[in-house]
Amino acid sequence: MSLDFLPQYLGLLLEAAMLTAALAVLSFAIGAVCGLGIAVLRLLGGSDVNAVLGLMVDLIRGTPLLVQMLGWYLGTAVLGFGLSPFVAAIVALSVNAAAFLSEVIRGGVRALPKGQREAALAIGLS
Repeated sequence: MSLDFLPQYLGLLLEAAMLTAALAVLSFAIGAVCGLGIAVLRLLGGSDVNAVLGLMVDLIRGTPLLVQMLGWYLGTAVLGFGLSPFVAAIVALSVNAAAFLSEVIRGGVRALPKGQREAALAIGLS
C-alpha cells in the first residue's frame, strides 16, 4: 500500500479535522446549556410543560440525526431563510445533543432517593 497521495491531501484533511472539532465543541456547549434548561423545566414545570417537552424530546431522539440535519438545512431554504451548511449543522447537532442530555440530566436527578435529597437539605445544600 502506497501513501504517496497523503501529502497532496494533508491540508484538506487538517482543515476537515478543524471543522469537525469546531462543530463538536460548539454544538455540545449549546446542547448542554439547552439540555439543562429543558431538564429543569421538565422537573419543575407542570404536567402540561412536561408533556409538551417530553413529546419534543421523544420526537428528536426518535428521528435519525441525518434526517434532522437535512431538515434544518433544506427546510429553512424552503421557508425562505436558508441557513448556511455550518449553521444548519450547529443547530441540528445542538438540538439533538440537548434532547439526549436533557434525558440524562433528568434521569440522574430522578434517580436520587428521597432520603438523600433530605440529607443534602439538612446539611445546607440546595
